[in-house]
Amino acid sequence: ELVRRFVVAVDNVAEGKSPREHVAPLRIEGPFRTVELEDRLAIAPTSFERYDLVTKVFASLDIDATAALYRTLRPLIDEAYTELGYPQARFDDTLVRAFAELLRAPVVVGEAELVPRIISQAYLDPELEDLSGAQKQLLRLGPANASRVQRKLREFALALGMSESALPRTRFYRAPGPGEGRHTLEDEPTPD
Repeated sequence: ELVRRFVVAVDNVAEGKSPREHVAPLRIEGPFRTVELEDRLAIAPTSFERYDLVTKVFASLDIDATAALYRTLRPLIDEAYTELGYPQARFDDTLVRAFAELLRAPVVVGEAELVPRIISQAYLDPELEDLSGAQKQLLRLGPANASRVQRKLREFALALGMSESALPRTRFYRAPGPGEGRHTLEDEPTPD
């Protein structure tokens, strides 16, 4: 069942969907919180801290051992992928698409402004709000945790033999401060 959950979660991410319902045992405890900063609504740092432990565990994975486990389980993974309805497709291709999907998500530097909705919040900037469900789920980890996860995903992809040139470079979204105009998108964050 773990292999099936893994396959469905990766397939969801590759399609841009949040895998939330398929990784329910990893559900984060505690409420999502926001904070007002100079009349702007933003994600509270305590919301990011809820993901510290799961990020720490993920970042601690031994890449060589994880890649070896993946190769050992590949027949079961391929079988589960066929059961999912992809008899002619290769799961490895889906895994590459999932890695690329998450690596394309920008790391947010600063406090991205939110707008309230009826039962949730949305990003004010359409560039963030229009990200896929999988990418927005990664943003919920917070900048430090998202960056750690992306680094580990890149390591894992390379350990599986994927080409560095096939993997998107991580971009950094610098949120505008109060009274500032638009955000900037950078290859490397500029120092504060």
